[in-house]
Amino acid sequence: VAWIRADDQTILTLHTRLVTHSSRYAVTNDSPRSWQLHIRPLKVEDRGCYMCQINTSTMKKQIGCVDVLVPPNIVDEGTSGDLVSREGQDVSLSCRAEGRPLPRILWRREDGANIQLRNEAGELRKVDMFMGPSLNLSKVERRQMGAYLCIASNDVPPSVSKRIMLSVTFPPSTLVATKVIGVPTGSQARLECFVEAYPQAIHYWLKSGEEMILSGGKHEISEERVSPYQLRTILIVSQFDSEDVGTYTCVATNTMGKAEGTLRLYGFVVPLQPAEQKFYTPDVTTYDTMQNVIEQSVLDNNWLPTAESAANSHYPAFSLPTLALISVLPYLKYIIFSSFNAFVLISRDFQIVAQGAR
Repeated sequence: VAWIRADDQTILTLHTRLVTHSSRYAVTNDSPRSWQLHIRPLKVEDRGCYMCQINTSTMKKQIGCVDVLVPPNIVDEGTSGDLVSREGQDVSLSCRAEGRPLPRILWRREDGANIQLRNEAGELRKVDMFMGPSLNLSKVERRQMGAYLCIASNDVPPSVSKRIMLSVTFPPSTLVATKVIGVPTGSQARLECFVEAYPQAIHYWLKSGEEMILSGGKHEISEERVSPYQLRTILIVSQFDSEDVGTYTCVATNTMGKAEGTLRLYGFVVPLQPAEQKFYTPDVTTYDTMQNVIEQSVLDNNWLPTAESAANSHYPAFSLPTLALISVLPYLKYIIFSSFNAFVLISRDFQIVAQGAR
């Protein structure tokens, strides 16, 4: 029994003896009718067909083929590295991979955001992923900046990926939400300026277009990074007074250009509000009004008996009308006196009118 490589008719083993010089091949004969060829470790070049040949008066043979599966591998040659492009230019990201079967190439953004592609009409459309060896971005914009992942897979684990960073350069731009801000005297003023730039810009604040403001004393300058090309710079002015009134300018500059945003601060004095006072002046011109005043007075002074006070008291509880009558007794003489004076005045006027009529 002999094992022969079918492609080039190379004899590998003869009976139990190894003929080839490669130690990766071995033959076993577990039983008189069973012969096995072993290849360890298996390599890509071992892919092909092998023939088991029985040397009898009439030669017999049987052929078996081996396909070697290879996990994907991204090849540097033909694969893009990190790219820097000016905004508005066309960019192409390429990824080349080897493996058996031939790997599939999938593109994703590392931050999970959508990939923005332009259609034939030049309009941007968003996709979660893109399949293909080349990712073409026409008229690239700043929002397309970021890390892209080229992922190669062929159902033979493990899948592999490569990170490609795309940077988009553009001159600075500034955005000031409020152009004019009124600040109460003695309070704190907060000025914000939103900056977009790449490469990252140098930014600072100016007072009246000339005097550079430094952080310290009554001024505090800070920044909040929003994205690789976006930040918010904040100027805080403490104990605002008349000397702080004026124009403030946010300046951002990089190798691509320069931009400015202007705000104007003015101060005002907040008038002091007198403490609110409540005066209780009962109006007893009518019986209904008087009843309302009495009932409200009883409620305001918490004269309604509670269950606990009623249980502990040795005296009978008074009804609401009785309590109302008690509450109005201190005012009763004033009410009678006022009513009497009003009656005298009305009678006098009536007598004068009667005499005039005569």
